[in-house]
Amino acid sequence: AVVMLVGCLLGLAGCGGSAAKGGKAPKPEATSVDKASKPEKIHAGIAAGDAALARGDRNEAGRFYLQALNSGSDAATAHTRLGDLYLGSGAFPEALDAYEQALKANRQYAPALQGIGFALYLGGGKGQAGQFLAKALALDPSLSRAAALLGTIENRDGRPEEALAVSEASLAVVFDADVENNRGISLM
Repeated sequence: AVVMLVGCLLGLAGCGGSAAKGGKAPKPEATSVDKASKPEKIHAGIAAGDAALARGDRNEAGRFYLQALNSGSDAATAHTRLGDLYLGSGAFPEALDAYEQALKANRQYAPALQGIGFALYLGGGKGQAGQFLAKALALDPSLSRAAALLGTIENRDGRPEEALAVSEASLAVVFDADVENNRGISLM
């Protein structure tokens, strides 16, 4: 179970932000903003931050995300990416704040809701995390990291039927080994 939680965290913060693991779902900026309606330079900071993060340079990624935010890029995306950086470094209160700023910019931004769920869970607010993960999945069922953590929470809390429903709904959209593993645990 600890290995699954670490995998969830790494999948969220270590793979370029809040997109689903494995590249099966579109990146958040592709789903939240119509790229044709914004100049390409606005997204350059986010893309540069994602590239820096992929290289392992968290400081440079943060600098690019802040630059994107200050240059008028999609605030929900930029704040969420900053939250992912904080989350990955264990700064859970700062991550929570960044995700809440993302929701102020876009109340329906599923990756920010997912991030709040992770920040709460990892920061000690386990009882509150599930509601945010469920909201994120209701908006974007392809967020397999949210499904994996929510399934883990439901199984640990003795609700295998609820965990099974979360896993099956997620797997109908995108395959994720951790979600499939949770499904197996629920069935046991």
